[in-house]
Amino acid sequence: MKRLMNNTIISIMVCLFYTFIFSCSDDENAEVFKSRPELLGTMVEIPAGRFIRGSDIGLDMERPMDTIILDTAFLMSATEITNLEFCEFLNQAGVDATGKMTTFTNGLQALLCASDTARSGRFNQGIIHNGTSWQPVEGFEYYPAIYISWYGADEYCRWKGGRLPTEAEWEYAAGGAKLNPDKYAGTSDFKNLGEYAWYNENSNGQSKPVGNKRPNELGLYDMMGNVNEWCSDWFSKTYYQLTHDSAWFSDPQGPDSLYASLSMANSSDYYYPGKKGARKIFRGGSYVEPQTSGTEGTHRVAYRGHMLPNMVWNSYGFRMAKDIE
Repeated sequence: MKRLMNNTIISIMVCLFYTFIFSCSDDENAEVFKSRPELLGTMVEIPAGRFIRGSDIGLDMERPMDTIILDTAFLMSATEITNLEFCEFLNQAGVDATGKMTTFTNGLQALLCASDTARSGRFNQGIIHNGTSWQPVEGFEYYPAIYISWYGADEYCRWKGGRLPTEAEWEYAAGGAKLNPDKYAGTSDFKNLGEYAWYNENSNGQSKPVGNKRPNELGLYDMMGNVNEWCSDWFSKTYYQLTHDSAWFSDPQGPDSLYASLSMANSSDYYYPGKKGARKIFRGGSYVEPQTSGTEGTHRVAYRGHMLPNMVWNSYGFRMAKDIE
């Protein structure tokens, strides 16, 4: 009888212990995963200036390092564009359940894929069509919009009177708008990366509401991690090498038809095309990708990602830039 009572007491104590642990965890999650509606629509002014583009310890396509000049200040959205904001655009633009529309410069294109059908609904934390209109998945209103194609990102920015940032603008802003940029957008010390970014090791396999990590020194949130961010530029693996000339260092806009003839003209490499028209640039890494200490992974200011502009994925989103009038 005494042994039974002792076992019962031990069992109760164990239960209470785990209840305490899980309740603390829930409290912490409630504090960390909070909505930040006050940040929506906030634009941060990025001053004109210079920065050292690229990395000598990263990928070949990040070399050589050169000093790039941005002659004009511009605005950039403080956060990634959210499901709520993108739904407003879709509904006002009259985009039907297919997610397609005739774009400004690229004809009929799919702007997004509904997250309850994409990838069999495995990452249903984006935008869905309820039969009459588009709406965020309940509870994910302030999460970054996902399953957005480059065409969708470009059309949203046009609708808002803005544009996608150039690759150079993105890297400059992420690095703090200074000559020697931060390595991780807010810090150059890997041990502090988790204070600024959601990535594979701390995201638990899911994106998070925008603005829940610390911003970089300009006031830009989630420049590293959460979702990959589309840029305006076409991708060329050899763009940095071919523009290693001072004539190209002011406000670079990415490769154009010149590089279709100069860059890897005889190559049919699908993943690393040398010509305009194949893939678009994205930056910043995402909640899906790992970034371990001692590696040159995707969650770096200098990292260059690239994908076909019609591709949609559970980690593809964007933020907006805007010229100062």
